[in-house]
Amino acid sequence: MDRGTFDRKFDTKNEIAAVRGNDNRVVSLITNFEDTKCFTKVERRMKGGKQKVDVPSCVVSYNKCKNGVDLFDNHMETYFSSIQGKKWYWPLFVNAFETSLVAAWKLSKFFAPEQSLDLLEFRRHITIDYLGLCVPRNIEGRSLGIQQNNPDYLKLQSEYILVKNTNGKQRRCQLKNCTKKPLTICQKCNIGLCVEYFLPFHANRDV
Repeated sequence: MDRGTFDRKFDTKNEIAAVRGNDNRVVSLITNFEDTKCFTKVERRMKGGKQKVDVPSCVVSYNKCKNGVDLFDNHMETYFSSIQGKKWYWPLFVNAFETSLVAAWKLSKFFAPEQSLDLLEFRRHITIDYLGLCVPRNIEGRSLGIQQNNPDYLKLQSEYILVKNTNGKQRRCQLKNCTKKPLTICQKCNIGLCVEYFLPFHANRDV
């Protein structure tokens, strides 16, 4: 498809138009507002200099009025949660959570630019805080080997990250009295740890 070439389909029943074409990259839009038959001349860099190409008015309107929506969507998709749920409302919940998280990150960069974190680091801090709210209960007959009322429970540094062992081998969990052999390890300590015991293990250490 040549640059500046667009194709359209129109759903007469629902009055929705779909537009797909080649601009700087492949562009796909769905609209129930703009007339997709209207085109606007815009300049684009091509071999040999600038040339004017036809672009549907809906694309021009989107570029004019998006106000960062495309960047926001890009941030949402970068580290979007891959956890699947069976409930019908799960996608709505995850989308609302991810939207709130990205919005909070943008606000933190705006109000405290000198202390701003990148998006991945910000998500790690949020995740650690939420995990800290779910301290595992002591199973009868098994000691977790930690003080569950430890005030420094969230005293974790960002380099302490639970990751999957790259060689695919199981390691015995290093928490006292745990006999499981998980595939997950602490990236900094390089020891085997179960997911549910990652925070309890580090909370009892001077990290």
